[in-house]
Amino acid sequence: MFPINSTLLGSGDLFLWDMARKAGFLTMHKDGECGGLHDRFDWDSYSPGDITGYYGSPKNRTPAEYQFPAATLCPEYAHGSFQRTANGRYYEHAFRFLREFLSIEKYLRKFATIMELSTHFPGDIILDLDEDLAILLQQLSEQPQTAVVLTSDHGMHFGSLSSTPLGFVRHRHPFLSVVLPSALLSTSMKGALEVNQYRITSHLDTYRTLLELMFLPDSPPKVCALVLCPALIHVSRLL
Repeated sequence: MFPINSTLLGSGDLFLWDMARKAGFLTMHKDGECGGLHDRFDWDSYSPGDITGYYGSPKNRTPAEYQFPAATLCPEYAHGSFQRTANGRYYEHAFRFLREFLSIEKYLRKFATIMELSTHFPGDIILDLDEDLAILLQQLSEQPQTAVVLTSDHGMHFGSLSSTPLGFVRHRHPFLSVVLPSALLSTSMKGALEVNQYRITSHLDTYRTLLELMFLPDSPPKVCALVLCPALIHVSRLL
């Protein structure tokens, strides 16, 4: 675990890590691939899909105070062999890092993000990931004030189903599952979630929802009009 110098962190952006810090959270992030080959500021080694490269290279900063130490694993990282390193699969290291992050400074609230590309590979790795993720989610569920969001950037895009009309539709409907602790939700919020789960939502709605939860019991900063990104914990949907 190695926190970076806080002076390298931006303070005026609307990225979730910036907003979480404004709300008093300690932050953690892990990219989907092995960017930061030599160190976390090795911008040339990040792929276009790595959040850290997109977020950080313009201002020489990383998203979170605790960055997954990819540099220690990347020299033995084998993308073509299902993201396996000599000491285990890449996601196993990431889950272990998350558990370590959650165990430190327990008096602080924490915000953590993990990008995982293992599901791009058909085969046993998905089953292994599912088993380990289930264990992790069970452990997180034992924390009474922990919110968990699972999402993707697209639906399934491999296999025979992907070439059918139904597969085309599913590919364009990213997965989204939001598990919120009852201790944080009022009766009206719970009612809103029951209604909104059947309505069309977007990533902006999820973003706004996370901001609302971060800043409870206060209101979050006004980053967009509610008509454009309403929170899912309020009944203000248009569709």
